[in-house]
Amino acid sequence: MHYNFDFNGPLLARRISFPVPDSLGIEAGLVNTARTGLYKSILKQIEIYKRMDDEGFTEWPVSMLGTPVFADVVLKSTSDKSLTIKLDSVLLIIEQNKNIGRTNVTGRNGSVKEYYSLDDYNIEISGSIADENATRYPMEQVNTLIKVCELAEAMEVSSPFLEMFNIYNTVIYNYKFDQKAGYQNQQFFHLKMYSDLPIELEKVN
Repeated sequence: MHYNFDFNGPLLARRISFPVPDSLGIEAGLVNTARTGLYKSILKQIEIYKRMDDEGFTEWPVSMLGTPVFADVVLKSTSDKSLTIKLDSVLLIIEQNKNIGRTNVTGRNGSVKEYYSLDDYNIEISGSIADENATRYPMEQVNTLIKVCELAEAMEVSSPFLEMFNIYNTVIYNYKFDQKAGYQNQQFFHLKMYSDLPIELEKVN
């Protein structure tokens, strides 16, 4: 038994056949379970291919480690456009607090809350920079990242995941580079940053 699907697009222009063993027909419950899992798997694969087609990919993007890239991060200096680095082996954590004032009132349990605004996003990026050569350290890319981290300015950031939160500018306030035994061609890093909203000043005559 096979399920066949036809797609359009550079990456979707292919016929994908998903086999389901006939032996599963012995138990109706197993067939239903297999169909449900298969259906979800197909939808996930279609979603990934559709997104890649929309972004103009003609082949599956991979990192230096050969792993699929689902969401990379590009950091760019606002004063020096040539100072740019793309990080494709990363994991992101985004956290946001609300600015809320609390006032304790005598004779009342709890407190009175007053909402002021949303605080900056706290962003953490963990990942590694790798060289294709297993015995060569990625010196050039690491030096570029160090220069980006040392910038005394807000920087432009581009990432499909960050765009979901309307984050396009950030300020790095903490960074860490750590070594691990057995990883000669990799440099691990951890960046902490705040989201930033550019302020446009108007001249008043």
